[in-house]
Amino acid sequence: MRVLLVGSGGREHALAWKLAQAPSLTALHAAPGNPGIATHGDCHPVRAEDGEERIAALAARGASGISFKTRFRNEGDWGIDGFIRATPAGVQPGSLRMKLDGMPPNLAKFPVMIQGPGFLRNINRTQTLAGLNPGTYNVFASGFSTGDGKPSCMVHTPDVATQQVTVNPGATASVTVTYTAAPCDLDEDRLPQPERVS
Repeated sequence: MRVLLVGSGGREHALAWKLAQAPSLTALHAAPGNPGIATHGDCHPVRAEDGEERIAALAARGASGISFKTRFRNEGDWGIDGFIRATPAGVQPGSLRMKLDGMPPNLAKFPVMIQGPGFLRNINRTQTLAGLNPGTYNVFASGFSTGDGKPSCMVHTPDVATQQVTVNPGATASVTVTYTAAPCDLDEDRLPQPERVS
């Protein structure tokens, strides 16, 4: 199931958080979204009041195969409906299997970022990202710490901070990031951070 969430407030963030827990969710897109929503899905700089042209432009940025219906109007709300198709006709979208080894359970941080054509998402668990536009994707893995202090504090370090992968039409690419944990003897500011690729 793919979902387009239109809005940028606290209600939409709560919906995004709950939707992200659904096993049937394959893609969550938000227009325009906010930084909290971006930890659960892809945000696009489009507002409903921008009109149909801007919604259509969203198609070119990677929100593929999403249908949406009119929302009831009250308290100044708006209504739109239509269908977004970002992948050019005749081109099949691809998938990316992200395997995260060594992640602590119930992690509230999202240390792995995937960035590609019309796509940006932060994740904290193994998952398959479906409906992706074919092209090159960058995977950035950051180090992080968990625990309230010694002795429960642990530093989690990725084996590789930056990786690149090609997603081909109709195929599933895969990337594995392995985290190792050690007691917090290091200052978190000295954790290895990914090198950003422009």
